[in-house]
Order: sequence, then structure tokens, then C-alpha cells
Amino acid sequence: MVAWWMAMKTTLLKYLTDLSVWVIAAPLAFFLRLDNPWLHYNNAIILYAMAGIPVKAALEFVFCLHLQTWRSIGVRDLYALVRAVSLGTLLLSALSFFLRLDIPIPRSVPLIEGGLSILMLGGMRLDSVAYVVG
Repeated sequence: MVAWWMAMKTTLLKYLTDLSVWVIAAPLAFFLRLDNPWLHYNNAIILYAMAGIPVKAALEFVFCLHLQTWRSIGVRDLYALVRAVSLGTLLLSALSFFLRLDIPIPRSVPLIEGGLSILMLGGMRLDSVAYVVG
């Protein structure tokens, strides 16, 4: 029973860590795309980040990203990560197209966010491998 609880706690921690890093990529994409986004895009940043949380949470669960072992990550795990983030980028691009009617969101923001997400989530996993090996 204790081993099961420890495994569930670790899985939940991985899920929340992945989700928080993936959500943080949205405001970072605005800051990379625009010089000072808080002046004109503060509502767009908040709305885009909040609208992306359910999409990202569902994709992380569907692609089982939280069940991957970070100590021995391989190409198959990174491929699943790229597929999940790519699908999320497509969905959020469509979502931002419909949100653009009320609040202007630059078209490049979802693409920049997708690239940042792959770099940050993959880098987190590769850093844990370097920690275990090194």
C-alpha cells in the first residue's frame, strides 16, 4: 500500500510539473514575440494561458506523458512528447483564431509556445537523465 501511494505521488508530481511548465510557455511566447506585451496584450496573455490549461492537461493525460520514466528517457518518449505538443499547438492555434475576434493574439504565439514547450519539457527530462548518470 505504501509503494502504491509513493508511485501515485510521484506520478501526480510529474503531471503537475509538466503541466505548469507547459502553461508557463504561453506567457514566455508573448514575451519573445513582442517587445513589451503587458502594455497592450495583458488580457490576451491571461486569456490564452487560461484557455490552454484544459487542452494541455487533457493532452498530457491522453499521451501518458506523466507515466514516462524520466531517468531512462528515450527517443520513443521524446516522440510522444513532440506529438502531444504538436497537437496542442494545432488546437491552440485554432483556439487563438477564434479568440482573435475579441482579443488580438499574434498568429506566431502558438508556434513559439510549441517550440518552447518541446525545449522546456524535453530539457527537463534530459536534465534528470544527466543528474542520474552524472
